[in-house]
Amino acid sequence: MDLANSLDPFYHLSHVPWWAAVGYLGGVYAIHRAKRSSPPTALPKPALALYNAAQVAVNAYVAWEIASALGGRVWGIGIADTPRVRHGVFLHYLCKYLDFADTLVIVLRKKAAQLSFLHLYHHASIVLVWGWVVATWPSGADGGSACYAYGAFVNAVVHVVMYAYYGCTVVELRPPLWLKRSVTGVQLTQFATCVVHAVAALALDRARVHGTVQVLYHIAMLRLFLPLLLGAKKRDRRADDAPAHLAVERTPSEAEVKRD
Repeated sequence: MDLANSLDPFYHLSHVPWWAAVGYLGGVYAIHRAKRSSPPTALPKPALALYNAAQVAVNAYVAWEIASALGGRVWGIGIADTPRVRHGVFLHYLCKYLDFADTLVIVLRKKAAQLSFLHLYHHASIVLVWGWVVATWPSGADGGSACYAYGAFVNAVVHVVMYAYYGCTVVELRPPLWLKRSVTGVQLTQFATCVVHAVAALALDRARVHGTVQVLYHIAMLRLFLPLLLGAKKRDRRADDAPAHLAVERTPSEAEVKRD
């Protein structure tokens, strides 16, 4: 992306993969309607366990690829972009399509409480954001830095923790208490650090349009997720402290079903 295009709104809008969000939402609507008069689909546990294991492996590889490409300096500010960094971020972008399977599982199992506005908004919007970033971020030859890779790295790490936890629950293993509580902690840390990083990148990096969008997007996600994450943490604490015979089945919170 050259300087002339960097401030052209039509250039940016034309490089957003709108088809991905429209296809996602349209597919969810179509499957949801088709399932209205049929019972929930019982998905085999081995398939769910394999899916969670695949998410852990794929996201661990993406995090490693980005971190090694940056020599461990995952913040990326002041570091020139390289083809290997771009490859790692592109793989992360492709993972957003893999995450659509989360919604498919929810729809097939007819878990209406989990098919929330936040769930749909996040999956539809995140693929737009990363598709746009991958397509329009200036290359190292054009003076672009690698600061855009931080969000991809930290999100991949979050996915490793989350899918490891969900995988344990699928196979009915009792996850370690630190892992259970880390699901909430890493999500909060992800959004908070991404806001701080985005502000720093906005001040120190040349990609002002991308930096502004990143700041606004992460603030919005923090605002949407924070009440649900904190509520889930309080409920988990009460459940941990309660005697086993007092435990009751409850509807999972958004933090527990949102794989991001």
